[in-house]
Amino acid sequence: MLDWLLGSGLPFLIMALTIAIMAGIAYASTRRRQISKDLEMIESWSGFDPRELDEEFED
Repeated sequence: MLDWLLGSGLPFLIMALTIAIMAGIAYASTRRRQISKDLEMIESWSGFDPRELDEEFED
Protein backbone atom coordinates (compact mmCIF):
# COMPACT_ATOMS: atom_id res chain seq x y z
CA MET A 1 0.00 0.00 0.00
CA LEU A 2 2.76 2.42 0.97
CA ASP A 3 4.75 1.57 -2.17
CA TRP A 4 1.70 2.27 -4.35
CA LEU A 5 0.96 5.50 -2.51
CA LEU A 6 4.48 6.81 -2.90
CA GLY A 7 4.95 5.37 -6.38
CA SER A 8 1.99 6.20 -8.56
CA GLY A 9 -0.88 6.78 -6.15
CA LEU A 10 0.22 10.02 -4.52
CA PRO A 11 1.08 11.89 -7.73
CA PHE A 12 -2.20 10.68 -9.26
CA LEU A 13 -4.14 11.81 -6.19
CA ILE A 14 -2.46 15.23 -6.20
CA MET A 15 -3.10 15.62 -9.93
CA ALA A 16 -6.76 14.57 -9.56
CA LEU A 17 -7.27 17.04 -6.70
CA THR A 18 -5.58 19.81 -8.67
CA ILE A 19 -7.80 19.19 -11.69
CA ALA A 20 -10.91 19.05 -9.50
CA ILE A 21 -9.98 22.33 -7.80
CA MET A 22 -9.30 24.02 -11.15
CA ALA A 23 -12.64 22.77 -12.52
CA GLY A 24 -14.41 24.05 -9.40
CA ILE A 25 -12.81 27.47 -9.72
CA ALA A 26 -13.77 27.66 -13.40
CA TYR A 27 -17.35 26.62 -12.60
CA ALA A 28 -17.65 29.17 -9.79
CA SER A 29 -16.27 31.90 -12.03
CA THR A 30 -18.73 31.03 -14.80
CA ARG A 31 -21.66 31.01 -12.35
CA ARG A 32 -20.54 34.34 -10.87
CA ARG A 33 -20.49 35.94 -14.33
CA GLN A 34 -23.90 34.47 -15.18
CA ILE A 35 -25.42 35.69 -11.91
CA SER A 36 -23.95 39.13 -12.54
CA LYS A 37 -25.59 39.22 -16.00
CA ASP A 38 -28.90 38.04 -14.53
CA LEU A 39 -28.80 40.71 -11.83
CA GLU A 40 -28.05 43.36 -14.44
CA MET A 41 -31.12 42.28 -16.39
CA ILE A 42 -33.31 42.25 -13.27
CA GLU A 43 -32.07 45.71 -12.27
CA SER A 44 -32.90 46.99 -15.75
CA TRP A 45 -36.52 46.05 -15.11
CA SER A 46 -36.66 48.47 -12.18
CA GLY A 47 -36.97 51.33 -14.68
CA PHE A 48 -40.59 50.26 -15.11
CA ASP A 49 -43.04 52.34 -13.10
CA PRO A 50 -46.26 50.35 -12.49
CA ARG A 51 -48.15 53.56 -11.69
CA GLU A 52 -48.01 54.41 -15.39
CA LEU A 53 -50.60 51.68 -16.00
CA ASP A 54 -52.93 52.62 -13.14
CA GLU A 55 -55.13 54.73 -15.42
CA GLU A 56 -55.62 51.80 -17.80
CA PHE A 57 -56.79 49.51 -14.99
CA GLU A 58 -59.16 52.08 -13.52
CA ASP A 59 -61.26 52.15 -16.71
